[in-house]
Amino acid sequence: MIRTLSELAEILDARLDGDGNTLIKGVSSLENGGPGQLVFAEDKKTFQLAEKSRASAVILPPDSRSLGKPALRVEKPRLAFARVAEIFAPDRLAGKGVHPTAVLADDIQIDQGVVIHPHVVVEAGVKIGENVKIGAAVFIGKNCVIGAETRIYPGARILADTEIGRSCLIQSGAVLGSEGFGFVQAENGHLRMPQLGKVVLEDQVEIGANTVIDRGALDPTVVGAGSKIDSQVIISHNVRLGQECLVVSQSGIAGSSILGNRVRLGGQVGITDHVKIGDDIMIGAKSGVSKDTPEPGIYFGIPAMPARKAFRIQAGLRNFDRLREQLKELEERLKLLEGDRKERE
Repeated sequence: MIRTLSELAEILDARLDGDGNTLIKGVSSLENGGPGQLVFAEDKKTFQLAEKSRASAVILPPDSRSLGKPALRVEKPRLAFARVAEIFAPDRLAGKGVHPTAVLADDIQIDQGVVIHPHVVVEAGVKIGENVKIGAAVFIGKNCVIGAETRIYPGARILADTEIGRSCLIQSGAVLGSEGFGFVQAENGHLRMPQLGKVVLEDQVEIGANTVIDRGALDPTVVGAGSKIDSQVIISHNVRLGQECLVVSQSGIAGSSILGNRVRLGGQVGITDHVKIGDDIMIGAKSGVSKDTPEPGIYFGIPAMPARKAFRIQAGLRNFDRLREQLKELEERLKLLEGDRKERE
């Protein structure tokens, strides 16, 4: 695919500086850009790199200096670059129709434009919306619903009764609808509590590779519209995520916790069960949340607390040895002063 810079300017609603007939065939990093490629710059450091780049054109902020090559000027260069990258990105699930090696139950419903790759298994009662693309060796269990325009990459496992909204993306190795970790203490061991709920992904949700979302015990586990879940995340049974949440790799959310809208979890965050987290909260990497956190803000630490408080505590810990030596010195001086006072008395 090749686009002119003028065509990209129209798509991005950008101001064009320079030759609109410049041909763009892809995007590149600043360091490796070459003829026919587009890069972006948004600060002093990247301006310098873009100026030296061999790329044919650059995306710049509206009022930045010229870099001596054709430019598209927008308020948010990084966002515009992502949109252009999407135009040139290869469709790794391209294909046509249902591959003959796919195993499909007789009563499934498949809408127009669906692509099903080799060795896919689709069980009874499944409904697949328009233009869904399903990669090789995907398993889709009974009574699942897959919304239109959704893409499921090879090797994902969509277990029974899972509902996936429109325009979702499920990466390879993800498991949706696995049995939640629920047991009741019995006389001679642990009795498994049947997990009778399901998983519901609302529209435009993305699930990373090897992430696991457990079905609810009774009520559904829900991931809200527009939320993005990174790879290797565990979301336990009955968790409810609000809209536009971001959860970074290796985080874990224990059962029945509820997260509000626009919550962001850094890498390796742990949230205990039955915790409620409010809207517009960011939890820093490696933090542990063990109690309700309703107020918007940035939290950090184990246990998680307002970030400024956590950083003060960390600074104190870094100075602990020095403060301990100072305390010892003050204790010795105090003993000497007390000894002098007793001698005078």
